[in-house]
Amino acid sequence: MTPWAAVARIAVAAAALTACADDGPAGGRAGPFAGLREEATCPPIEGYPFPVANHGSADFAGAAVNEIDAGDSFFGPTCALNVPAGTITLRVTNMGTLKHNVSIPDQGIDVDVLPGETIDVAVDIEPGARPIVFVCKYHRTAGMVGALVTGP
Repeated sequence: MTPWAAVARIAVAAAALTACADDGPAGGRAGPFAGLREEATCPPIEGYPFPVANHGSADFAGAAVNEIDAGDSFFGPTCALNVPAGTITLRVTNMGTLKHNVSIPDQGIDVDVLPGETIDVAVDIEPGARPIVFVCKYHRTAGMVGALVTGP
């Protein structure tokens, strides 16, 4: 294959991915990404001392179980918005090929999650609390950071 043919194939593939990703003016997604909003940044973790691999935000209003995927070097969604106060379950599924971790040092949480494994972590959220940042201790410098943000 000539270099120009390879470039043309890449351009066609990129256009197809872009078309699949845009589901209209609301910016919503279909299938497993329904309810996921992509934002330029996750406001609660702006200013974090390492890069943040942003994989959007999702509204968890009223959810007692907040499901987050751990990919290789990211949490998706990165921002869990409108998380209810009280003790919630953060359910993390490792969709990647590497061992990951969920750490919230202020709450003594430090749990590993192996590839293909799902873990549940109990997180205490005070009403009106500032966002709770969680990280993968193995990949936080690569941007594997997320946040739980309380609702109104």
